[in-house]
Amino acid sequence: MNFVKRILKFFQINVIKERQFVFPFVPKNKDICNKRRDFLKDFSISPDYHLSVLAYIDEDVGLKGKRILELGGSNIPREILFEDFDVKQYVGIDYIESWWPDPNHKREKIRLLKDLPGVYNAKEPYLIFSGSVNDMPDDFLSDKFDIIISFSSIEHFSDIPLMLRKASNVLKKGGYYFATSEPIWSSGKGHHFWVSPDYNFQVTNDFDFAHLLYNKTEFLEKFKSRREINMVAEKIYDWKGINRLFYSDIEKAVYSSSFSEKVIYPFILQDPPVNILNALRAKYGDRVKNDRDFSIRGIQWVLEK
Repeated sequence: MNFVKRILKFFQINVIKERQFVFPFVPKNKDICNKRRDFLKDFSISPDYHLSVLAYIDEDVGLKGKRILELGGSNIPREILFEDFDVKQYVGIDYIESWWPDPNHKREKIRLLKDLPGVYNAKEPYLIFSGSVNDMPDDFLSDKFDIIISFSSIEHFSDIPLMLRKASNVLKKGGYYFATSEPIWSSGKGHHFWVSPDYNFQVTNDFDFAHLLYNKTEFLEKFKSRREINMVAEKIYDWKGINRLFYSDIEKAVYSSSFSEKVIYPFILQDPPVNILNALRAKYGDRVKNDRDFSIRGIQWVLEK
């Protein structure tokens, strides 16, 4: 059984039948994750998330001597890549100006994506470019990379079919694309609002599914007494940093892509309360074939060229 089909079997056994939180990218040996815990405390990447996925990939398909492209994120410190996994090259592409400053960006030279053709060198081990993935040059990077990774980025890609076409183009034959991300717009937390570390989609349930049930005017009226509600509404309805796609939209784009093997699946399942589900059915019944779009918060894929 090849690697992608093995992942699919894992998903069918653990997610579909049991409807539980399942994150399959878990390494058998977590020594690297534990060893780097103190080192990573000042970085935005997590030893139990980002580093765990890398360790899993290393165990199953190997990272040593590989060329790695990160689409979105671009935050993995060079010490992790070269000392722990012995990769040959790392290139990160992220729209850095649109996001909060990352400690790794402060210590590394950030180049503009538009300058990539004049800067990229296969012998340069570590490069970070700022720009939209949509603008990643096609011909110049064709068949250059063994593995592509994306952390917490799927909901931020503005044109997923285009991104997938470009990703397939830059992968070598037999290369893999690993992605894991949440929350998707069609889930309760999909609004992705962030005002401060203590007031955001991860720590408050005040606005679950509100972005799907109300327009901005209705939202402001319903929640007018809430803290900093104008800023919350602006983040939810006006921020251009998320794509506002349903799970089924993303799934369709993946299965329509040119990758030879494709597995896409959820890893967080949270069913809406019955009253909210009925309201969502009434509003989106013509758009979604079943209720799963509203229950799926996290999305992952493994694609093989």
